[in-house]
Amino acid sequence: MFDDLLDEVCDHCPSGWVQPKSGSTFCDPCTPGFWDAGTDEACDACPAGYTQPSAGQIFCAACPSGKYDDGSETCRSCPGGWVQPTENQASCDI
Repeated sequence: MFDDLLDEVCDHCPSGWVQPKSGSTFCDPCTPGFWDAGTDEACDACPAGYTQPSAGQIFCAACPSGKYDDGSETCRSCPGGWVQPTENQASCDI
């Protein structure tokens, strides 16, 4: 929550933005690789197999088949000789 100084009442941060510090007058966007569903306090890391390359988001997107994500900000293509036939995976298979 944050205080916009207009009415001296704390307001909720918009989804995708958080403010973990008490008494603040602004909210911070979740950084790439993280998301928030309106908790106001902390952004959550995208789970393995999901990604969020943009800041201030309310969801993580599943990596498509042929790609994987192990906790980075973007889905990556499987290396040569490796495959991933399903979406939202954290690794590729031989």
